[in-house]
Amino acid sequence: MEDRITLNVGGVKFQCRADTLRSLPGTKLSTLSAENDAYDAAVGEYYFDRNPTLFNYILDAYRYGRIHVTAESVCGLVLKEELEYWGIGEEYIADCCWAAFVAKEREIKMRNEVINFFDKIDNESAPKADQCISRWRLGAWNFLENPMSSMPAKLWAFFFLAAVITSVTLLVMFTHRSFRINLVVPKRNVTGETNPKMLLQLTTTPYPMLVNIDIACMVLFGVELLLRFILSPDKKKFVLSFYNIIDCLCVLSTLCLTIVEFTNPSYLTDDRLFGFVYFLSVLGVMRTIRMIKLARHFTGMKILLLALKASLREVLLLIMLIVLGMLFFSTLIYFAEFFQESHFVNIPIGFWWSIVTMTTVGYGDKHPSSGWGYLVGAICALSGMLSTGLPIPVIASNFNLYYNVARAITIDRKKGEKRKKLTN
Repeated sequence: MEDRITLNVGGVKFQCRADTLRSLPGTKLSTLSAENDAYDAAVGEYYFDRNPTLFNYILDAYRYGRIHVTAESVCGLVLKEELEYWGIGEEYIADCCWAAFVAKEREIKMRNEVINFFDKIDNESAPKADQCISRWRLGAWNFLENPMSSMPAKLWAFFFLAAVITSVTLLVMFTHRSFRINLVVPKRNVTGETNPKMLLQLTTTPYPMLVNIDIACMVLFGVELLLRFILSPDKKKFVLSFYNIIDCLCVLSTLCLTIVEFTNPSYLTDDRLFGFVYFLSVLGVMRTIRMIKLARHFTGMKILLLALKASLREVLLLIMLIVLGMLFFSTLIYFAEFFQESHFVNIPIGFWWSIVTMTTVGYGDKHPSSGWGYLVGAICALSGMLSTGLPIPVIASNFNLYYNVARAITIDRKKGEKRKKLTN
C-alpha cells in the first residue's frame, strides 16, 4: 500500500499509515517526504538513529493521542529527551501516568535542592572569592566556624557543644534546691515572702564549684566569639549574623550579671537593680540557641530544616487553621454559656481554652459547664484533631524523602572518594 510508511529506528523496522503520522501536525514525522534526509530510496524507508524501545511510546502518541508510561519501564528524563527530538509535547503523556513521568525529574530536582542547601549552610561563613585571606587565617576560621572542614574542627565542635550543654544544664540546676546551699544571712528580709522561687533566691546560693564551671564556660564562649570576630573575613556580615548576636547577648548578660553579683551583693534590695538582674537572667536562656547553631551543620538537623522549608505551606496552613479555630470556638463558647456563670467571662479567655482543646492537651483549668458548652467543646476537640492531624504527615513525608535523598548523596560521595583513591 502506497500510504504505508516504513520507519527504521536503530535497526528495528516499524510500519504505520501516513495519515497516522499526520495526526500530530508540526511534529518531526508529520512532514515526511522523499526529499527528507532520513529517506533511503534504495530500500524505501526512513532511517533514524534512535532508541527503538522508546520509539514505541512515540508511535503511541500518533496512534492513540496519548502515551502510557510507568516509572519501572522507562526513565522519565530519557523519554522527555525523546519527545523533544520528535517534536511531541509533554501534554500527550496520559494523566494517569504523569506522576511516573516526572518522578525522576522531581528526584533530580530534590537531589540538587539538598546539595545546594547543604552547601549553603556549610559555606555560608566562607570568604568570598574576591577576598584575600591568608592560609593560616582561613584554616583557623574554618576550624572555629565550619565543623565539616576537617577532623580537628569536628572534634572542636563536639567539645564546644559539650560546653554549651554543660552551660544549659547548669542554668537548670541553679533553679533547684538540691544544687544550692543555705545562706547564713538572707540576701534581704524574707518576712512575708510567700513566693517559693524568690525565697530560694534570697535564702540560698548555688554551689561555688558549679558557679566556677559556669563562669569557665562563659569565658570559653567569650574567647571563642572574640577569636571568630578577629578571624572573620567579613566583619559586617559577622556582626549582623543572628547567631553571633545571640552569642554576644549571652556573653554580655552573663558578664554583667557576674559583675553585679560580686560588686553589689545587696542588689536584691534595690528594685531597679533587681529588675535589671532579672532581665539579664532571662537573656541567659538564649544560650540554648547555641545548640541549634552547632547542630545545623549535622545532617539530621539540615534535613529537618530543609523539610520545614519545603513544608512551609503546610506549616502556614496549620497555623491558619488553629488561629481560625481559636477565633471561632472561643466566640462560640462565650455565647453558648452567656446566660450562666462560667469560666468564659470574655472571649479572650476562650482563646486559651480553644487552643488547649484543639491541640488535645486539655489542662482542665477552663471548661464548659452547660449542655451547649459541652457540645461546642466536643466539636472543638474533633475539629482540632482534624486540623492539626492533616498537615503533620506531609511534613513527616517531606522529612523522609529528603532523608533518603541525603543518604543516597552521602553513599554516592563515599563511593566517589573510594574510586578516586583506587585511581590514584
